[in-house]
Amino acid sequence: MNIELIIAIIGTLAIIILAIAIMLGKADLTMIDYYFSSPEKRAQYNVQRLRLLTGGTLIFIIALEWILPFVTTADAASLIALIVVIALYKLLESTWTRAK
Repeated sequence: MNIELIIAIIGTLAIIILAIAIMLGKADLTMIDYYFSSPEKRAQYNVQRLRLLTGGTLIFIIALEWILPFVTTADAASLIALIVVIALYKLLESTWTRAK
């Protein structure tokens, strides 16, 4: 088996495990902006939604990186897709994850 493929699979599994840990609330430390903010700023967020959004975004990015090479041959496709996902993440972070 190709060494690059083995490294890609190991990296993918590590990120998926991290995403699941975030969704389960076991890795809040990885959400640096939330974890190191003041208690007043933390109170502005719905932490369950923030965990779901962060973990889901990681899994979605991994899926895109595995699927895009089969869909398109454009070199910039991964970069454009990543920029769109980050923009959507920031939009949802500032709207959907805010505490009511």
